[in-house]
Amino acid sequence: MSLAYLTAAAATLLKLAIPMLLGATVDQILSSGDQGRLFFFAGSILLVSVLGGAVTYGQTFLTEAVSQRAAFDLRNDIFKTLHRMSFDFYDRYQTGNLMSRATGDVDAVRDFTSRGVLTVTTIIFTFGTVSYFMLATDLRLGLITLSVVPLVTGFAIAMRRRMTDLWVKVHAETADMTTILQENIAGAQAVKAMGGQKYELNRFDGVAESVADDTYTTSSISISRRSLIMFVFTALTGVILLTGGTEAATGGITPGELTTFVLYIGLLLSPVMGVSGLVKTFTRAYAAGARLYEILDAEPQVKDNRLANPLGDVRGAVTFENVSFSYGDGPVLQNIDLTLDPGKTVAILGSTGSGKSSLVHLVPRFYDPTEGRVLIDGQDLREVRLSSVRENVGIVLQDVFVFSGTISENISYGHPSASFEDIEHAAKIAHLHDDIMESHLDYDTIVGERGVTLSGGQRQRLAIARTVLMDPPILILDDSTSSVDTMTEEKIQQALADLMKNRTTFVIAHRLSTIRDADSVIVLDQGRIVEHGTHDDLSTQNGHYRRIYDLQFGGHLVEEASMLVGTGGSHQ
Repeated sequence: MSLAYLTAAAATLLKLAIPMLLGATVDQILSSGDQGRLFFFAGSILLVSVLGGAVTYGQTFLTEAVSQRAAFDLRNDIFKTLHRMSFDFYDRYQTGNLMSRATGDVDAVRDFTSRGVLTVTTIIFTFGTVSYFMLATDLRLGLITLSVVPLVTGFAIAMRRRMTDLWVKVHAETADMTTILQENIAGAQAVKAMGGQKYELNRFDGVAESVADDTYTTSSISISRRSLIMFVFTALTGVILLTGGTEAATGGITPGELTTFVLYIGLLLSPVMGVSGLVKTFTRAYAAGARLYEILDAEPQVKDNRLANPLGDVRGAVTFENVSFSYGDGPVLQNIDLTLDPGKTVAILGSTGSGKSSLVHLVPRFYDPTEGRVLIDGQDLREVRLSSVRENVGIVLQDVFVFSGTISENISYGHPSASFEDIEHAAKIAHLHDDIMESHLDYDTIVGERGVTLSGGQRQRLAIARTVLMDPPILILDDSTSSVDTMTEEKIQQALADLMKNRTTFVIAHRLSTIRDADSVIVLDQGRIVEHGTHDDLSTQNGHYRRIYDLQFGGHLVEEASMLVGTGGSHQ
């Protein structure tokens, strides 16, 4: 940046030298017509122009290097921030909105860093030196010329607020447009299956039209401002020629000095127009920067205590002490007291929205309880390092996320140093190995974006293989067999049985066959534990669990049982 400032100053001085040389050339032609002197001035102008071009190139190169590094730092900072934020952050921000900030908003700041910051220096330096030489050449003409500068500069600055408001609106609308685009790409099958193309086209068209209209308005304001400034300086040139011509006729100024002065007006136009362009660049960057720092300054609700220590060797005892939890719009869990001994399994049942997933999401500290404590081996999770908690809690979710890459890379995700033997062993335990060997490239088979080449059951077993490789003492199975066929479920159940051995396990499922062997069962209703016991105990009571049991095994509709027990969800 320092070198960029130096080259900007040098480029400005070289630009100022050209009017002086041209003025001297005019006076030389009119006074003596000495050919040798003319060649000298012509050569000097050529040399200064070449040097000016070289210095300007260096200035452009240096400022672009600075801006690209700034954009690199910003993007990395945003990416790091997104990784350290807790789940509540992603509940508030849409994916497309965050993508827009990390791309379009960063580019707006980069553009200002590339052109705007240096433009300020160039404007100040150019205006100062040109003003000095104008006043030194002819005080009266200099004062006439400089008198219009505050007027046009004030006009440009006065438009800043309107431009800022418009650019804030444009960036927000662009984020909405990106969100719609992202949703339509990710949900292309659902859109086509439900015949939603027309609706989505109209929705996208409406937002895109708003972006286009508001961007057009900002461009119109900018162009109008530039046109006005051009008109003012063109009229000013006419006034200077008229006034200066009168002085030249009376000998008050030489024709060469008048020529130099008129060329100075052209140079003065550059910083004034620069202010006009700077307003646009700055207001856009200001709006983008505000959106970026809203993310960069955000603090995660779930984070390490300053004095937090590692969890240590985990046996797997999990305790909920009078735990209540809310997402901010009413309680989801209320007064939960639950203790699970190491190596034991608890099955969790409840209707949709009863709080099943919210309960198990407190164990790996996706969220912190609003009241009460969650403990592992007697240690409050808020008092130990977050990374050590996540290392000891394995999760097999209903919606398995598969990354673009090979099967091997997906199994070892989070454990890049795992050997092929370990990966293969994990796949065998998950009953996925045989399916992998039937693939074209075995473990090097590319699974595609979100694992489109894998079936639902294969994705589930891939998630199980990941967890096997992780080897956690605590396990969460969040409705992991709810959407597969019977044969696939059998394979998954075999894999889960192997995985659950000697691990403390929380099981969420809507099929009673998957939980009958659990050491204990809890039934949630409106965020409270309404029943707690073994399958045998609860099935003999006339309560929620018995009703579910009768619906599924007593000849009633299975669909009604599914509705009662629920199929899991992100905020249950």
